Amino acid sequence: MSDPLTTAIRTAVAELVDAAPLAPELGPAIRRRKPRRPRLPVIAMGAILLLALGVGVSVLSRDRIRTTVASDGATGPVAPNEAPIGPDSLPDPTFVRPARPPAGLRFVEGGSIRLSGSDEILLAGPGSQSVRLLWTSPSGCERPAPVTTTRTPSTQVESRAVLGTGPSDAAFVVSAGTGTLHWCDESKTDILLVTTGFDEAAARALGATVQPVDGRPTDLTLRVPAGFVAGRPSTAGLGYNLAFGPKQTTATKPSLTVLIRSAWTTDLRLLKTRSVHSSATEVDVGGRRGFSGQLPGGPRFQALTVVFDDRTIVELAGDGLSAEQLLSAAASLGPADPSTAPDVSGDPQRCERLGMCG
Repeated sequence: MSDPLTTAIRTAVAELVDAAPLAPELGPAIRRRKPRRPRLPVIAMGAILLLALGVGVSVLSRDRIRTTVASDGATGPVAPNEAPIGPDSLPDPTFVRPARPPAGLRFVEGGSIRLSGSDEILLAGPGSQSVRLLWTSPSGCERPAPVTTTRTPSTQVESRAVLGTGPSDAAFVVSAGTGTLHWCDESKTDILLVTTGFDEAAARALGATVQPVDGRPTDLTLRVPAGFVAGRPSTAGLGYNLAFGPKQTTATKPSLTVLIRSAWTTDLRLLKTRSVHSSATEVDVGGRRGFSGQLPGGPRFQALTVVFDDRTIVELAGDGLSAEQLLSAAASLGPADPSTAPDVSGDPQRCERLGMCG
């Protein structure tokens, strides 16, 4: 596969099976590919992939067509009376800020930017079962992909293998509790199916329901198993990043990042599935639903996701803050003046400081 496309797919796998590194100082974030989209700070990677969910997963830009999902028992593309997972664009979120940030912290700066959608379908089912379907098209996957590297003192040899042509002959790779199938559909679409809580037979059976839409080869359908809910993360919408730091200008910690995103879903099952919390405990935040947990890197990295309203998801990520401090800050969230988070697309320096460029 071509390097850009390989990177887009492998980033998705790494997001699920690898522990994230320790978070850097306030502001740095995961880079995303063009079109420009916010990069989630490492301490909040995946907790939105928002929303950054990171992470979210970035793919090469192209003309989008609605992604649809066939309901259980249906065959082929969805029938006309079946709705797509979500629209191609979302209403702007309500701009909010913590009225009471954790003690010792002050508002540093904020910014906003338009988010572009990605080719991804997310399913959440009973217990801890979940599915991520990601794809890129055109893929360039007719070219072999490197799978191993052997180093000697004087040379480096790459062993290459062609991906499967469908879910039936793709290798089922198990790692860190996930099972992954990766194949190329007629050398046109590079498809990745990542499952949690599925055995190999169930994953292959689900993969067999992945089909291109007639006349729309860059779009896919998927049959949703009974008891599962479906969503399309990172649908195009508006996103804000707010940074809070110590009142002492020379200090860098503790720090707080607040991410406000257009709500691609308000279902906690889907939101938790896309997060990277080591555990997710549901909480009540002033009558609003949410969940909190520890992020990769240790107990000093805490995160909290809150459904503020039917069009707004807010994520708070702290470096050196406790879960209780995040809950207190989230309980004080309220509408604020969005001029404090201006559009950063025309301000490269602010965009870079907030980790919203790349």
